[in-house]
Amino acid sequence: MKRKFISLTLLFAGVFMLASCLSDDTDDSNIVYYGDAAITSFSLGTLNKTYLYNNGDTIKKNTDGTDSTTTVDCSKYKLTIDQLKHEVYNVDSLPAGVNFRKVVCAVSTKNAGILALKRLKKKDTDKDTLDYYTSDSVDFSVPREFRVYSTDGTNYRNYEVRLNVHKEQPDSFVWHRQSVAEIVGGMSGVASDTKLLPMGDKMYMAIADSHNMYIAVKDINDDSKSWRVTGSNMNMVFTAEGCKNIAVFNNYIYLYNQGNLFRAADGRTWEKPATEGFNDVKRLVGAGNGKLYATTSSGIISSADGVKWTAATLDGEATALPVENVTVCTLPSKTNKDVERVLMIGDAQQGDTAAVVWGKLEDKSESVDSYLWAQYEGENKYMLPNMKGLSVMVFDGKLYAIGGEGQNGSKAQPYNKLYCSTDQGLTWKPSRLFALPKDFSKDVDANTVAMAADKDNHIWLVSLQTGEVWKMRINRYGWKTEQKSFNE
Repeated sequence: MKRKFISLTLLFAGVFMLASCLSDDTDDSNIVYYGDAAITSFSLGTLNKTYLYNNGDTIKKNTDGTDSTTTVDCSKYKLTIDQLKHEVYNVDSLPAGVNFRKVVCAVSTKNAGILALKRLKKKDTDKDTLDYYTSDSVDFSVPREFRVYSTDGTNYRNYEVRLNVHKEQPDSFVWHRQSVAEIVGGMSGVASDTKLLPMGDKMYMAIADSHNMYIAVKDINDDSKSWRVTGSNMNMVFTAEGCKNIAVFNNYIYLYNQGNLFRAADGRTWEKPATEGFNDVKRLVGAGNGKLYATTSSGIISSADGVKWTAATLDGEATALPVENVTVCTLPSKTNKDVERVLMIGDAQQGDTAAVVWGKLEDKSESVDSYLWAQYEGENKYMLPNMKGLSVMVFDGKLYAIGGEGQNGSKAQPYNKLYCSTDQGLTWKPSRLFALPKDFSKDVDANTVAMAADKDNHIWLVSLQTGEVWKMRINRYGWKTEQKSFNE
């Protein structure tokens, strides 16, 4: 950075010489010098940024082997000025890879006070030196000290200015392994099915062997490797079919088992709600947009309270509804804030190389439901493959799906791809955001694998056959969202 060094003596001599010259103007000119000193605004300009891989390594793309770079407009990153502590800093960190050694910034001072910048020392023995601050770039690899002088030369104030820069790439992540091997090992039979059930601050896991179903639980922010089985207050054992008929709704876990509907707020204390219209049920499939859904031999029924159930209208045949590995997902409309799209995704009764996707709109502003359930029809080369053990979740405003080997003619390879849909289930392509753990075993029973996302944006993956659970969060979802605009 180019600097013009001016001693403080010459600096203020210049100020008063200027004042002397100005005093020769007409009698109408009134020059006022102020005794207070403060930085009143501080903003950043456009900075260079080096492209980085998610692991933080530099991407070298240029033919000469140099780093591939771009520019970032950093004026949107507001800086806080703390006048009590005499500090200036950005709450929202700059993106990883920006060149913070050459930062162009614009600084305003109160009453046009004179601004100086303490020079970086090359050696510890160097004396403190102030340079008159110009618009040249500043090295912010360490906190810098700015000094502002009052225009009358009687006062000054020092500010420590620091720039916070993310050390992590926003979309990088690390899978952390946990274990349910002890729980699986204590089961009476071989693990046969599972489902992850995020509810509030807890992650529940339904686990089934060839005979019974159990529920394990842990806090979503508990990074230990231990899970605990909830047990049950019921004088009965839930059968393995429970894993296919369990859903979270209104802070309850609902379970359809042996012809009865149960619910529990803790996965242990079960009760049987009195129901109306809950008849001829084939599957309790999930919840979305304030309703709990089930399929029957004639179609779909739903409930807003888990008690009173009403039949939905289908634009299609009930025989085309998904019957296995069914997930209900809800996504907001891209055009109307009052409208959401509810999707039902799973395997069909009839042979097909693609998974079955049904959907309907729900309008919160309407007192009467005027939309029909309809199957996504038509073919495209990006349809979701029909896979064993299909598991679907909503994350980052998109749909994600994994599954085992293809069935009914599908050539999908087990867990070869993590599929993502950005258009609410119409097309599915390999995810660019994240991938499954590298040591995830693909040679497992697909029914013993499940995936889900919790309210804090952790992604969970379980494989009962290996007794492993993985958990991760993409970095940007772990960053705090802070206020970006502050007054002086």
